[in-house]
Amino acid sequence: MAEQYVCAVSVASIWSNPNMVREIDKHAISNPVSIFNWIDEMTKKERDALCRENRLHTQVLYGELLEVDTIQGEWAKVRAVEQPYRDVNNGYPGWIPIAQLKEKVEREAIGYMRVKEPRTQLYDQGGLPLLVLSFNTMLPVLSEESNSYTVAIPHGQGKVLKAAVDFTTNKFAFPKKTAQAFAEEMLKFLDIPYFWAGMSSYGYDCSGLTYNAMKACGYKIPRDASDQAKGGQKVSLENRAAWQVGDLLFFASNGEGRVRHVGIYIGKNRLLHTSIAGGKVEVIHLQGHQLDQEIVQVRRYL
Repeated sequence: MAEQYVCAVSVASIWSNPNMVREIDKHAISNPVSIFNWIDEMTKKERDALCRENRLHTQVLYGELLEVDTIQGEWAKVRAVEQPYRDVNNGYPGWIPIAQLKEKVEREAIGYMRVKEPRTQLYDQGGLPLLVLSFNTMLPVLSEESNSYTVAIPHGQGKVLKAAVDFTTNKFAFPKKTAQAFAEEMLKFLDIPYFWAGMSSYGYDCSGLTYNAMKACGYKIPRDASDQAKGGQKVSLENRAAWQVGDLLFFASNGEGRVRHVGIYIGKNRLLHTSIAGGKVEVIHLQGHQLDQEIVQVRRYL
């Protein structure tokens, strides 16, 4: 039976194989990690190689649950169980350094918090900065103070400010938000860099953006664009008047074949998305854009 661990760094990357890690990736496999330094020091060619050479699969956030199947040296073969993967649906697979993991410890919680700001500070019990939490990081809440929560963390206990998080008594029942709120939620992330396999507010890939937008609004969808295109409710591709804010638009090269891209429809023929070509989270007008000719599906999850 697989052992349960949690991510013990602010953002951990899940690799296709330990041999795929390069010298430039040292900031990403350490504890603590330095995501800004990692992204800043890579050339565009080195960033693109994460995708082109199938080096990186996905990322997990601080406290996120992982099941460890095997351990080889300093690496663990894991499944990110909160990220549905293809038809198996038992977690996104890959490899992660053992140094970025902590064994899961059950604690009696009064509820859960989810970071609603792009990033927020986690403090230790003495009020000193511990690390920075990304948007959508979820942690068990142990107790409540006037302006903060005490949370269970891989390192023991910490504190977060109430103003930066949402709270619920059930981890899997954060209040569902409206389609309009869904779109507005992700406008916070305009100009955040495109990053292959990115699942944090340091950088998203296209399906990482849509996955996290849905998660922030109380919905769980698959991690990858091709899997996201199989779920939800099918919406007419030809009748654009039927499209609603919050629908996901899927794209394929030349409008046929395998889904390669996804974005969020925000009304008035506009798309919120991130791509290698654009290099960041942006809003585009579909009319006259190349992507307008490549739409193959419209799906509604909200």
